[in-house]
Amino acid sequence: SRSLWLHGQQCRSIWKPWKRTAEQDELTAECNLQPPEHRPVLKMDLDRCIGVGGRKLSVQPLQAFGLRIQDNFCTDLQSHMVQMEVHELLTKYGYSLPDDSTPVYTMSSLREVTAMPKSANTVRCCGARNSQYHPARDADQVAPWGHGESFDVSKVPPKLRSILESIQKSPLFALGKPRTISINKRQNSFFKLDPHINDLDDGENVFTLNLNSNSVYTFTPPGKFQREDPVQCATRSWSDKDIDVLLRHRSLMLTSGSSRREWRHAVRSGVQVQLDDGADAICDWWGTTRNLVRRSPEKITIIFGFGRTDAETARNDAATAVHPAYDSIGRW
Repeated sequence: SRSLWLHGQQCRSIWKPWKRTAEQDELTAECNLQPPEHRPVLKMDLDRCIGVGGRKLSVQPLQAFGLRIQDNFCTDLQSHMVQMEVHELLTKYGYSLPDDSTPVYTMSSLREVTAMPKSANTVRCCGARNSQYHPARDADQVAPWGHGESFDVSKVPPKLRSILESIQKSPLFALGKPRTISINKRQNSFFKLDPHINDLDDGENVFTLNLNSNSVYTFTPPGKFQREDPVQCATRSWSDKDIDVLLRHRSLMLTSGSSRREWRHAVRSGVQVQLDDGADAICDWWGTTRNLVRRSPEKITIIFGFGRTDAETARNDAATAVHPAYDSIGRW
């Protein structure tokens, strides 16, 4: 037989090339590479979250809250490409939300507040029919990917699907099947969003990809609002227990647990301030009105909803069987 030499030394044998067998294929298919839970709270989460009034948050409460922030989740090129696709989708499937008569509030150097009328200009696109806004809307005008159990990822356009798959395959998050995608475009720096909880059918894990503008999202606790006067809400928020989250352009926010199921999220109407050059700008505020965050003229948000992992679903089913009062979304 032929002798094998390596660096002047005779070798006794050589390994045969490795080939995958059917048994190995079956083993690989059964391996669960999905993380058992979302990544822990990191410094970036603490840096982006603050209590109203300037309260600092610690790791443990934020961990239980279920909120995570990923800065620069996509590149500028990915952002540009997905926005080109988004504008086509909004043209074909989008519908306008009713104008909101809530004004933006100006704040003078003496901290005097004046209401300035502002018309909302919001366009939305999603895979679920929304009869609240368009009772006579044709079914074929709804985005083709559907919603909930009928969500079909194959009908999501390629750039948008690439972002969805980047989230779903990330080792940072424990996610089940995708259940929804919705797109919102807000213009004229009017980004107001009333406090609400997303449709439970969107899934246990809801992500917001923030594009084109920095923005402050506010989470307000369950129960009656401490303040309901529009001026008070705009300048002091809905309650002293509210939590402000700063999202930059291309940031991704995850809500799960109590931040998803119990606390309502919102965007305040904004305050209009005069800049040093005399120009006016509409701003959010983060924690206190001393921390102003200037808005861009336009903001696009893309919402991705995912269900539980199979392991979470099994634990939830077991808890429901033992305690019937424990409901399908993991709540007493």
